[in-house]
Amino acid sequence: MSKLVNIALIACFLASASHAQQKRIAIADIIDDGNPPLEPSELSYLKDRMRSIATEALPHKDYMVMSDFAYDADYDVQCRLGRFGGDFTIKVELHESASGVLAGFFSDNAKDMHGLLSVMNEKASAMFKNLPPSSGATAAGKSVPAPKAAYAGSNPCHKEIIELINAKKDLNIPVFMKDLGVSVVKVHASCKTKFACPSDDKVMDVGLTAGCIKQLPKSPAELSALLKSVGLDLLDQSPEIIDSQIEAVEKGGGGSFWVALALDLIGVGLITYGVIKNMEAKDLHSEYRSLPPNSYDFGSKWQKVEDAKTARNILYISGGLTLATGIGVHIWF
Repeated sequence: MSKLVNIALIACFLASASHAQQKRIAIADIIDDGNPPLEPSELSYLKDRMRSIATEALPHKDYMVMSDFAYDADYDVQCRLGRFGGDFTIKVELHESASGVLAGFFSDNAKDMHGLLSVMNEKASAMFKNLPPSSGATAAGKSVPAPKAAYAGSNPCHKEIIELINAKKDLNIPVFMKDLGVSVVKVHASCKTKFACPSDDKVMDVGLTAGCIKQLPKSPAELSALLKSVGLDLLDQSPEIIDSQIEAVEKGGGGSFWVALALDLIGVGLITYGVIKNMEAKDLHSEYRSLPPNSYDFGSKWQKVEDAKTARNILYISGGLTLATGIGVHIWF
């Protein structure tokens, strides 16, 4: 009997030790901002589906998906639904509960509920699989200890990178490299025009200043090689990790750049034409003032002046709005 008790105690101890190493994930209730909103039973089903996706995607030895939301979890998942143009929209954020750091994110849209489930199945699964194991393994795509090494070189940007990573408790390679690669592409794209290029001292989303990011190459292989040259040899598989992310941003960023440039040119063209119309209005006004007192052209000449002024004002307003829109696209995209 005593042997059975001892075995049971050992089993309980091993089970508790295993749970102590696991990271706990809590799924919050899904919020629907759409109109009309989904039924509570539908939201409950979507929450259960999110929980199932997390359970299937994560290794059980490292993570435990909690049956209900709890504030003592290591990670929490928040999902918000909406509507746009008749489609469902979904935005999901995965946070580290203690720090509030965004550990995963995706947003998308779907035509109907079945499409919404497909989006969740694909993107939520990828988001969860991107989490590091709780054991802190050092393979690519996993969480690793920060290098905690001093930079001996003289390049201030390289020193900034080392200091940023040294300040992190641990390093999730895919997340870090994705964020860094995307920031590099965005800054390079935005600096194609002086309107949107951030100042050198502005700190970007990845945690580095824009001045530093401007010095970094856009090529994943070159970026990885540069980081390895300053002591971050743990990022040896980073090009494969960020290739698709950078390609997507370059396509989107490049398109938005040309759209913004086109709007800028159209805006400048309209304003320039407005200036020409203003000069025309002045000339017509001079002709009007030079008419003899007994002239029969007073009415028609004055109408031409008014027409030129109206055209000038319309061109100024439309040109200004178009130019402002182009600048906005440069800044936000």
